[in-house]
Amino acid sequence: MRLKKIFFLSTLIWILLPKTSVSQNLTIMCNGITDTVKACKGANLTFECSNVNDRQLKFNFEDGSLTDFQLKTSLSHTFTNSGAYIVKAIAIDNNGNTESDNIIVEIGTPPLFNNYTTSIDKSQTGICMGESATLTMQIENRTITYIAQDYVEEQTPQPIYNSSWTGTIDLKNYENLTINNADDIEYISTNLEYDNIKDLNISVKCPNGKFIILKDYGGNNYQLGITADIAVGTTYNYIFKEIGTTINETILEDDNTIIPEGEYKSQESFSALEGCPIDGEWQITITSNSNNSDGYVSNCKLKLKDEIIETNQWNFKQIYNISHAVWSGKGVGATSNGITKVTPPEYDINRYDFVVSDNFSCPHDTFVIINVEKPQITWQESSENYIGDEIEFSCQASWASEYIWNFGDKTQFANTNPAPHAYYEKGNYQIIVQATSKSGCADRDTQNINIIPRPLEVEEVNIFSPNDDGLNDIFSFFKKDESYLSNGGLTLMPANIRTFRGKIYNIFGQTVCKWENIEEAVAGWDGTLNNNGNRHCPPGTYFYDIIVTGKDGNSLKRSGTIMLYKPKN
Repeated sequence: MRLKKIFFLSTLIWILLPKTSVSQNLTIMCNGITDTVKACKGANLTFECSNVNDRQLKFNFEDGSLTDFQLKTSLSHTFTNSGAYIVKAIAIDNNGNTESDNIIVEIGTPPLFNNYTTSIDKSQTGICMGESATLTMQIENRTITYIAQDYVEEQTPQPIYNSSWTGTIDLKNYENLTINNADDIEYISTNLEYDNIKDLNISVKCPNGKFIILKDYGGNNYQLGITADIAVGTTYNYIFKEIGTTINETILEDDNTIIPEGEYKSQESFSALEGCPIDGEWQITITSNSNNSDGYVSNCKLKLKDEIIETNQWNFKQIYNISHAVWSGKGVGATSNGITKVTPPEYDINRYDFVVSDNFSCPHDTFVIINVEKPQITWQESSENYIGDEIEFSCQASWASEYIWNFGDKTQFANTNPAPHAYYEKGNYQIIVQATSKSGCADRDTQNINIIPRPLEVEEVNIFSPNDDGLNDIFSFFKKDESYLSNGGLTLMPANIRTFRGKIYNIFGQTVCKWENIEEAVAGWDGTLNNNGNRHCPPGTYFYDIIVTGKDGNSLKRSGTIMLYKPKN
């Protein structure tokens, strides 16, 4: 690994204050040995320099932060992103002479936490109260690669209006390497928009002062990118290479005035940069010489060929001590190599945190959520639940494989969602469902439902025609499609009636049909004497008397007439 060292700094002390309680105090001696600092993400690093001799200091932290020259012997900085950096400290005296020193900074990188498993079936959204789950976290060590920052990115596009903009790319870790030929530079690029290319010059200067022009003044009246009045328009990426057509020589067709982004030939050959040291500051300058044209620039980049970049790269290993990792949370057991068993103690969304430290003593954490689901009895909402109504009950528990229902009226049912259930008597019923998981964990829910009788209702019918045509063949006071119970599958009865007595008689006072109970009343009158099916009563007017008591506690007496009608054949 190459690392440039100039010994204007006699001592460099790093004070690390991580977010966690882990403290890191490192002392680095700048004595010509490659120094490496290993720190946690978010740690506060204090650079303290001595023997500066009143020279101004400047730091490039290679994370987008750059300090101005200042008369300070110490400076604090926090790296908010993990990765590898080379911090460059520059000292400048009153005569403009500079010396620099580099220090390697390795910031702890979080592991990839996506390789974890639980013993919970993926089809479930939770587990049973009292049930246990096994959590397993597997972590692979990581290799972090350093690549020199070969670009400058402005936080906001910078204006170009009869002025210059310079982007400085500070290449590091290329000690003693130089540009040997034009092919060592793959391309130089910039993102910008500008009114008129005639008024724009783009150049690049290497650390020893050599420079070339990438785009000279002149050319057609074309624009770069999409310009906008006052505000920034749309910047295009223009790439300058050793071969091709220059931007100034570009000829557009179809009355287009915007030069498309892409690759263009540099105005001057990259070979003019032969002998330039790669280490150091490369400056890309964009200059406008007109008060009538303006634009904006957002970034620039210097891309070396891959073989040179590879000499710059270096790696560091991030090792995570899984044997000392810890799971924590309610009902958690001991952790062994990233594995633990948890038994959540309450109905809730339970969080289980996992913490593992790396070889920098930096803690990294993630968490897993386990929901403890309580079985929940539900049924369709209704303002009143009446005797005889079929009610559809259900229970929601994603972990359950078996259910046992008790409806509070001495009936039981075993199924996920039982068949519609009806109650025969008024009252407040306690419904209990017990859900059992595949592992045998059982839990239950209890709900109460109030059943009331419907108001007493008896239908009045005054005509029927028992001629076996399927229409009005039976005289009855009840609609068989409303408020009926299936009593053991044997007898139909109105849900709101407790007792029923009645008779039908002719104009001579002779009884032709008599009902002593609900079952007989539901069967109705078929138009034969005493419902014997043999002796048909003649057409005409008949009379009825009924006495009814309802399950709501009310009763009624009613008399009326019936017309038995038989059409002539």
